[in-house]
Amino acid sequence: MATPLQPTFQCINDRPPFFSLPFPSTSLRFLSSPQNSYSSTTQTHKNLLIKSQIAPAPVTGPAQPKTLEAPANVLKSHSHLHSDKISSKTEQCKFFATCAPGLEQVVAAELGSPLIGATGIKEGSGGVYFQGTLSTGYSANLWLRCGIRVLLELSYAEMPKKDRDCVYNFVRNAVDWPQYLASSTLKKSGYKRWKFRTFAVQSRVWDCTQVTNSMSASIRTKDAICDSIRDACNNKRPDPPEEGGAKADVPLFLSLYRDKAVLYKDMSGVSLHRRGYRDVMHRASLSEAVAAGILTLAGWNTRVQGLGVANKNGGLESLENMVLLDPMCGSGTFLIEAALMAANRAPGLTRKTWPFKSWHDFDSVSWKECWQNASSAATPIPPGLRLLGNDKHEGALSLCARDAEAAGVKEVLELSCKDCRDYSPSVTPTLVVVNPPWGFRLGNEGENDHEGVESTWEALGQFSKQHCNNADMYILSGKSTATRELRMKADKKWPITMGGVECRLLHYYVLPSKVGTTTDCARISKKHSITE
Repeated sequence: MATPLQPTFQCINDRPPFFSLPFPSTSLRFLSSPQNSYSSTTQTHKNLLIKSQIAPAPVTGPAQPKTLEAPANVLKSHSHLHSDKISSKTEQCKFFATCAPGLEQVVAAELGSPLIGATGIKEGSGGVYFQGTLSTGYSANLWLRCGIRVLLELSYAEMPKKDRDCVYNFVRNAVDWPQYLASSTLKKSGYKRWKFRTFAVQSRVWDCTQVTNSMSASIRTKDAICDSIRDACNNKRPDPPEEGGAKADVPLFLSLYRDKAVLYKDMSGVSLHRRGYRDVMHRASLSEAVAAGILTLAGWNTRVQGLGVANKNGGLESLENMVLLDPMCGSGTFLIEAALMAANRAPGLTRKTWPFKSWHDFDSVSWKECWQNASSAATPIPPGLRLLGNDKHEGALSLCARDAEAAGVKEVLELSCKDCRDYSPSVTPTLVVVNPPWGFRLGNEGENDHEGVESTWEALGQFSKQHCNNADMYILSGKSTATRELRMKADKKWPITMGGVECRLLHYYVLPSKVGTTTDCARISKKHSITE
């Protein structure tokens, strides 16, 4: 009887933009099978085949896969396929930093800055690929303001279209799972006592032949890992993590896109947008990562070069004597993030826990060095810098003051509690960033509040013309019709997706007010009073 054809994985060297462009055709192949045990994993990884197919052949004994040893230079360039441990501080790793769609350019600029120093940077869809050492990954977690997570690649392969259990087969032989998740101590009696790291799996599936949903991919991934550990550890395996995986020691992420699989370790665990200074969320507060992305696009982060090109006042080479205004600041996300940027404080320094600190390949010396470099990089607030904020809701301003104090920047903010129609800033701003009401909240599209939205945007337009002459203005909008009330024309637009809502960041250059502006403001105030 002929030997059944063994499943074949194609492992590709180059990486496409995340879930977007076609993958290159240059490939290596290695054999794997659901029957492979942990003891055969290392040998399986070494059985790399260069563009070869395994044909069925009659045999008299147990089936033995036909193998072809790859050249030494190929094994070296694909060391991540057969090496489960970083051998040195200079070993190159492959990463993917996720972000809100539309902010890939900003994250790429952050990664290329001297603060992180990543190489091989390539924008994808919803994130950015980059390369570097483990220290590069540590620095990315400490310094990324606009990213969501930093993922460390473990394995990458093409999934065989005729293998119905391709996820299990790929994950089972992806890495040495007992080395990643298990450790043992030998008792005097000769009995081994096993200790395990907990793990959790998140999966995303797009247009795959044998896999149709993310839940089944996650289940088969867990099965493969547990089986691998059980076979090597006397039928022992890790317990499920607490809180549904939120506190797992080793968070894993599996991406399946058009029969291409990438398995990652999540270095960040909790989303990087959670800086640690905010313990209570305002119902309409803006994500810290998106706020930082908008400020960086506006050129406010002077450590990241190549952005802020839309500004009519020129690039912001220095923040000295700059005035930033948010006339509808809410809980003050823009203001707090702007202050942290001005002081060059690494956002990751306020995080208390990192999952990678419990990993088997954690480099405590490199981490300590990255932490100390980030701590010593902080600078005083530039002289003459002013951050102005206004909102008509006292509750939102109290949250702003509370969060600013937790972040250590409260003394820099100048807050006012007035309606935009009645607010008059003490100085003309250089830069204006604002996230006005859209008429609904993210995640609650059915909870609409269209009343007053048009008049609010109209008042914002008149306020800018009266008090923000010659200023660069950036407005985030999730409703295209609302911007008509500004009576201004945007000269630059950036699409940004937040919470499934397609938004637009608009840039305006506010010209000096024309004759009749005062009359217009009076008309709007009268209209507002009639509405109320």
